Amino acid sequence: MSTKKFTGRSAGFSDLKTVKQRIGNKSTATVYRWTRSHLLPAPVKTGPNSVAWRNAELDEWEADPEVWRINYTLKQVENSLRNKGAHYLADQITSDPESLIALAEEAMQGGYQEDGAALAELAS
Repeated sequence: MSTKKFTGRSAGFSDLKTVKQRIGNKSTATVYRWTRSHLLPAPVKTGPNSVAWRNAELDEWEADPEVWRINYTLKQVENSLRNKGAHYLADQITSDPESLIALAEEAMQGGYQEDGAALAELAS
């Protein structure tokens, strides 16, 4: 069985070297720091000792990093609320700031402080 090392940009994925080039020749440490801080899309595991980034996510990020971050956070909060059984709140998530403020307050009153705080931060 032969294994072929993935390099560059192919099959919808980019390797670390390509990602570093795409984001302005930043260091490896910066790529992973931005990933942990949700300022850059996270990589996916492509093998036992390798990861790659989805090109579609990187394309969205390159188009507008702030919009990508907001959309990412909204998806995270929605998934969190659904996992906690708060589907009625998750169904109301929108990118409208005024609606987010009201939803954040409702989430906090319902006992979902962390999710409510994330929504309130996005609304500000």
